[in-house]
Amino acid sequence: MKLELYCTNDILEGPENRGFEPLRIMTSLARLRDEGGIESKVVDVSDWGQEALSQAYEHAVMASYTNGYAIRKVFGTNTSSASFFGKGVPALIVYDGEKPLHVFPHDERERGLVTIRDYLDSLVEGEDIQGARLAQAMDDLRRTIGPVGARTSELVREGRRR
Repeated sequence: MKLELYCTNDILEGPENRGFEPLRIMTSLARLRDEGGIESKVVDVSDWGQEALSQAYEHAVMASYTNGYAIRKVFGTNTSSASFFGKGVPALIVYDGEKPLHVFPHDERERGLVTIRDYLDSLVEGEDIQGARLAQAMDDLRRTIGPVGARTSELVREGRRR
């Protein structure tokens, strides 16, 4: 599992950025790296052009489409879907290898808006960090033995339900 945070110093006020305190977010990422072995990268998109932002946004779209949640209005408007992606609204993309699994913030039908802080807090708190370690170990094992027909996050989620 790998986390990539796309952001600038200019963060808009709004529900999608609820709880986004840079120091707390960086502390959470460091803890996940140190205790959970989860690789993370913070990408400053201040100087990025539209083409580079569009490529990163495509990864966010892939994750949202796969999981069935909405991001268009989270990162933009009805007419301009990615206008705040990384610039104004930080974006956290969760990868399994090179495949985008999740994007935060996003809007789920059942739960509503799920922010970056919501996600990081769920990983850091309690036993979720052990789940993150397990997911990393499974990723490493899968690279060794080859594909198993399911994503690690799906296997971990199923195991937690049982």
